[in-house]
Amino acid sequence: MKIARTKGSYLAPLLDLLTAIDPDNVRLTFLCHSMGNRIFQHMLMGSNLSTTRRKRINHYISVGADLESNIFEKGEPLEWLHTVVDDITIYIHDNDRSLTMSKLVNKSLRVGLNGVDLQQLPENFKIVDVSNITDHINFVSSISNHRYFYMSPAVMKDLGRMVRNEDINIDKRILDHPRKYQLLR
Repeated sequence: MKIARTKGSYLAPLLDLLTAIDPDNVRLTFLCHSMGNRIFQHMLMGSNLSTTRRKRINHYISVGADLESNIFEKGEPLEWLHTVVDDITIYIHDNDRSLTMSKLVNKSLRVGLNGVDLQQLPENFKIVDVSNITDHINFVSSISNHRYFYMSPAVMKDLGRMVRNEDINIDKRILDHPRKYQLLR
């Protein structure tokens, strides 16, 4: 955790430079995996965005996030994320074994395993559940279910569409909430 805080603080000035560019000339998308989400948290908290609260990031894509499930709710460290990011997409896998271990060690629900409570969050949050995806490139990646974002062709294809700002509702079906989807094979 301390290393993530240090790296995030180190990257905050870079984020300030990127967000100072005319938004008509740049599209900022951040794809963060696992503890990279913690680095992103501290980068944001150390940047000017933490005080200006202007929307300057187009898309934050969180994959296998090792963050507390309530981190975006009122009174929590990133409750203001929706004020600086246009679209927030959280990928979850309910059998992510790495995050299951983290849940036990940290004694708290994890974003990438348990998701977030969309009822408590603004409209620009959505969840993509990839728990049913089994097209891992190799057996080793299927053991942990944590590296699916680069070991599953279906997930890689979906992430590619998001990064390129293409139609992101292809190959998905709505689950129990209008902003919660399941990625189809």
